[in-house]
Order: sequence, then structure tokens, then C-alpha cells
Amino acid sequence: MKDVLFVYFNDISASGGMNGFDITKSKDLDFIWQYDLENVNFNEYKGIILSGGVDQILLSKLSGRLCEFLENGGRVLFNGHVEKKFLPMLEIYEPVEHIKYPDFMISLINPHKIYKDLDIRNFNEKNGVAGFYSRGQNPPPFKAKIITAIKQASVPSDWELDFGKGKIYTHAGVDLHIAASANDTPKLIENLIAYLRGDDE
Repeated sequence: MKDVLFVYFNDISASGGMNGFDITKSKDLDFIWQYDLENVNFNEYKGIILSGGVDQILLSKLSGRLCEFLENGGRVLFNGHVEKKFLPMLEIYEPVEHIKYPDFMISLINPHKIYKDLDIRNFNEKNGVAGFYSRGQNPPPFKAKIITAIKQASVPSDWELDFGKGKIYTHAGVDLHIAASANDTPKLIENLIAYLRGDDE
């Protein structure tokens, strides 16, 4: 058993990535289909990655267990758009209206383990196309630490919040490992796993 659990929503191969670096081949992650999550003892892990597209009605049913996991010191990375408040600190996703190319440019507001030794500018485009990273926000709670933002740093994309002894990190876009450039993906995944293990403390 690994320290970090990756929860995928449909076909695991679709969670692999688009960079020639397949996260599903990682030896540092356990993988589970979303509808098998109810049978998992969360406390056997230090961190959980929720891939974009995971059933949020299901996550709502597991809300109490996820909160307990966080309160006991676990860490959760949520990728995607909040469509249902499955955790108390989450708010429904808000897209940027009438978004234009300059709005996609990403600002690093606060340094973070996840982006250590990475250039945030490399996330601005993917295969020459902007907007993969984020197009809106999961509105952060008052005490959240804003990590990245778009639209001239006015719209938070990534934020982190202490919850009990643990932390939740949300990214309002496609899975972070998919948003990364080909050259940056291995380092990003290394950073994600280290963060979810608590190696930044």
C-alpha cells in the first residue's frame, strides 16, 4: 500500500495525462475507481487525489469520512469544478465571464511545495492552447491561502486551507498533472506526492 490514493472517475487510462508521462504508471500511488471508494479506509493513507469528474453526489455521501480524514491530519487535493458542496469549505464553481486570452495567464500568488522548481508560466498554454489550466474559481473561504490566480491575479485558481490537523488543496481546472507541460509533468507529480505525504513539514 502506498501513502497516496488517486481516485479516478471513469476509465483510468483517461487519467493518465497528455504529456507522454502516464501518472497511472506511478509506483508511488494507489489507484481506485470512484465507486469503490466507499470500501476504502481513508486513514490508511496520508493523502488523497480526487481527479476531475469524480461523482460529487458520491463525495457528498462520504463527506463525514473525508472531514474526519482531514481533521486527523490527512491531505486532500481536489481537481475540477465544485458542482455540489460535498465539503463544508467548498463553494460552487464560478466561471470567468467573457474570458479573453490575457485572462488565462497565471499568477503565482504564494510559493507552494506543489510548484517548487517549476515555472508557472509553463502552465499558461498546453500544446499552444491557453485555458487548460483554469477558466474560473472554486471561491475560497476567508482563511484560505491563495496559491495561483488568473485574470490579472483577480480570480483564484488554486487555494489551500488548513482543516483540523490536515489540509485541503483545490485546483479549479483539469487535473494538475494534465495541465502541466511535458517537461514539467514528472516534477509536478513528484511535488504533488511529496506534498500529500506531508514532506513539506
